[in-house]
Amino acid sequence: MKTAAKKIRANYFSDELGVEEFHRSFVKLLAQMQKDASSKYLRPENTHRFKHGGQWAHPAAPNLLPGEMNAHSAQTEVSFDKIVNHDLTVIDQVFSELVEGLERQFASMVYSTVSAAAEAVGNTVDAKAAGSPYEAFVKMLEKIQFSSDKFGNVTLPTVHLGPEAFKALQKSAAEASPEAHQRVEAIKAGKTAEALEREVERKARFVCYGEVK
Repeated sequence: MKTAAKKIRANYFSDELGVEEFHRSFVKLLAQMQKDASSKYLRPENTHRFKHGGQWAHPAAPNLLPGEMNAHSAQTEVSFDKIVNHDLTVIDQVFSELVEGLERQFASMVYSTVSAAAEAVGNTVDAKAAGSPYEAFVKMLEKIQFSSDKFGNVTLPTVHLGPEAFKALQKSAAEASPEAHQRVEAIKAGKTAEALEREVERKARFVCYGEVK
């Protein structure tokens, strides 16, 4: 005795293909928005993405901090009334709430990681001991390296400050002496030259670098 195959009931109120395409577009746009948000803290060209594994390995440099994966998550809610009323503003709401939630976690991770790395090697500045926010800024410049890309473009450091700290630095800079500002310019010029020299040395390690055949 054979059992007749069940017929698939037609569903005229569901667009499976459309739903799938929407999900793909949603994930793609969300990924791009999250990438744009992350670029506020890390330059895209200095950002690496895992294809597999759970942490960075430094077998040749055991003194470096291990880079482990951190899970970030965010959630949002849409009221039933907005769905019933076909309120399209929920699209912006969902994206903004998810991206803002992920960005907060990412920023916290970046700042805590940089702080831990700097403290591990003693590369920190005590703003109070420096005497003023501007003098602390000068000492910070003295402790870091500038970087150059392969085209000889030197990247100056980016300073991240809260609103109050930013106002304090602005006020301190305005009150600083001309000699203090000249010192900053001298430090910038010297570190720019060092960055360019390091890039020249890096290129010299490659045979026929930049030659077109």
